Amino acid sequence: MNPAVSFAPQRLRAVLERGLQEAGATPAGYCIALSGGLDSTVLAAALAASGAGNDRSLRAIHVDHGLHPDSALWSAHCRWLAERLGLPCEIVAVDARPAAGESPEAAARAARYAVLAERLQPGEVLLTAHHGDDQVETVLLQWLRGGGLSAVAGMRPVTPFAAGWLARPLLGFTRHELEAWAKTQGLAWLEDPSNADRRFDRNYLRLEILPRLRSRWPAAARTVGRVADQAAETLDIAAEVAAADLATLVEGETLSLERLETLPAARQRLALRAWLRSRGVAVPPAATLEALRRDMRTADDERLPDTRLPGA
Repeated sequence: MNPAVSFAPQRLRAVLERGLQEAGATPAGYCIALSGGLDSTVLAAALAASGAGNDRSLRAIHVDHGLHPDSALWSAHCRWLAERLGLPCEIVAVDARPAAGESPEAAARAARYAVLAERLQPGEVLLTAHHGDDQVETVLLQWLRGGGLSAVAGMRPVTPFAAGWLARPLLGFTRHELEAWAKTQGLAWLEDPSNADRRFDRNYLRLEILPRLRSRWPAAARTVGRVADQAAETLDIAAEVAAADLATLVEGETLSLERLETLPAARQRLALRAWLRSRGVAVPPAATLEALRRDMRTADDERLPDTRLPGA
């Protein structure tokens, strides 16, 4: 994206439609995940202004997590905003309290997406307001937590979700661009005070680290976005290679060790990851996966190596 081109509704719609077309998605309608914050407010207002609802249904859902004393006021604000934009808006209250040892952020996210998945219509596209700065945060967080290539790929612009699709059409725009456009439109949005809590990793990155990165590398968000796109393409190619290998390796519920050993080590690991995912097993850390591969290859005929994974 040319950094000289600022955010505009028609540009947003073009990005959205191009992303859906590349993913092979034919949308039956659009559903905006509306929090009432700057990002989702801009997403809703811009899509309404672009005429996206003229040829397909356009609606919004606001999830009330019930975690803040003002959550009812936030719901009322979202209802008011949707009415102003001419959008139907459903308010859904959930219990997002975390379980013992669970991250509050993770609990709220899981509860929110469960509601959105349940209410998404067949073929409908769920639109979330993640933007370029969010992508930088996601890539850095996953990388710092030891993520592999999938961490570098960050969030995909369009992915299958529930009965339809999940699209993030703002990934190519920065928060600064969104805020600048919102001010020209006289939009009002909510500020969640928890976003200022530096105890949360994402907030710490946003408030402490990213401003320093941007001061040194102003185009950081766009650069990370390009790298994420390249990583996503590489992952797609790797998935195709793994699928082709598995077609020759798997018989029923069994993966042939003899055939697996004919592949280079990197493709062996790739095939093992794909096979575990196909069996509904969480892919283990790299060291555990390598131990599995090594033990199965080096055990003599009288031994039966046993590797225990979560759920398997």
